[in-house]
Amino acid sequence: MQEENYYFSKAFKYQNGFLFCENVSVGEIKVWLKNQGIARVTPAFVYSKSQIEENVLSYQNALSALKRNTQLNYALKANFNPSLVRIIKSLGCSLTLVSGFELELSLKLGFQPENIVLNGNGKELWEIELAVRNGCLLNIDGMFNATQTTSVCRKLQKKARILLRINPNIDPMVHKYNSTGIGGSKFGIQKEDLNDVLREIESEPLLQLVGIHCHLGSTITDIGIFRECTEMMSQLFSNLKNEGFEHMKYINLGGGLGIDYTKHIAMTTDPETINGMETKPLVIPTPADVVKVIDEVLGDKDISLILEPGRSLIANAGILLTSVLGVKKSEPKRYIVVDGSMTEVIRPALYSAYHHVDICEPSQVEDAHKMLYDVVGPVCESGDFLGKDRYLTTPHEGCTLAVFDAGAYCSSMGSNYNMRARPAEVLVNGNKLELIRRPDSLDDILGPYNV
Repeated sequence: MQEENYYFSKAFKYQNGFLFCENVSVGEIKVWLKNQGIARVTPAFVYSKSQIEENVLSYQNALSALKRNTQLNYALKANFNPSLVRIIKSLGCSLTLVSGFELELSLKLGFQPENIVLNGNGKELWEIELAVRNGCLLNIDGMFNATQTTSVCRKLQKKARILLRINPNIDPMVHKYNSTGIGGSKFGIQKEDLNDVLREIESEPLLQLVGIHCHLGSTITDIGIFRECTEMMSQLFSNLKNEGFEHMKYINLGGGLGIDYTKHIAMTTDPETINGMETKPLVIPTPADVVKVIDEVLGDKDISLILEPGRSLIANAGILLTSVLGVKKSEPKRYIVVDGSMTEVIRPALYSAYHHVDICEPSQVEDAHKMLYDVVGPVCESGDFLGKDRYLTTPHEGCTLAVFDAGAYCSSMGSNYNMRARPAEVLVNGNKLELIRRPDSLDDILGPYNV
């Protein structure tokens, strides 16, 4: 078991062998959920309010020191739970969106539409119309998107403020599914197509070009990639200004700063079996590092900066609690089978991503000791695993396990596959608990169908 006060983030720590979120043990959270009338208390997502606040303020404090207009936009696709988004709004953030329903939620939550950015490489006409009617910033992703926007503006007889999403052809050195700014990507305007899009904009007075945007991808850990991208975007901004696009104001830099998902890998991996896998924490730039390098490149140019991280604002603020169903052997493997699965945390199956997994309480197994296990769920897929080759203390049946760093791209990518109920979500604020999503019922799953 972990040493006392061993921290996963400032919000998650072990005390006397028990995992706490802020001032509440996760065992207490399970009992509290049962007292709320919830029969199936795990799996469940648990979020720390204080960790979200710390993550957002690390960006906001760095941006506030700059001598330029700045805006921090949360990428809503990372996690759209309204209770969490309200916290982020209270800290001065706006939003970057990729769908019409995301925009409708944003308006319901009271975000100022003029600061919202609607992104997306395949917008439907109703989504564009909703954004134009409300005065949002619109990213133009290519020629067909430009002509779509022209047609909507003419229909409404209303001007749209647009940014061009540029494909910078920069390799962010991340998993290929997380790379969005490299040549050949489905995202953004390639260099050879830019002039055609500019001519479309010049020919339509209802399209007002106010800036440029790019999105490199997510899980980025190399500060040099942010510098290279900013240099390219700064030069393009100046070129467009010189070509007569007088309303140019914004550079919108999308792309998620990574978090160190692997910093605790040595705690649950057998050193004799990891085949040289890196166990030292990665050196990841801080939000202040990213803001500083961007500002250095932009220099004294009159440019308003929009920064839109997603993952690093919320990923380490959430965990998935899951309970052990049993332990089994299937030589040469050993498995811990839990009630959580790829329907809650799909990143390991989708990206071969690492999430730290550990037990949340002392094992009740007699003479329990650490062994090498795969942690797997009950979904009928061989790809349904939460962690492979984890060096874990043998847990007892019903023992609680936590999947760490599950705040981003877990709940929002969840599903009802195998007719599994999407789980409860709990917000922890000091010693207070709030149910911010009840688990699905069978009626929730079947409601849209004719049964």
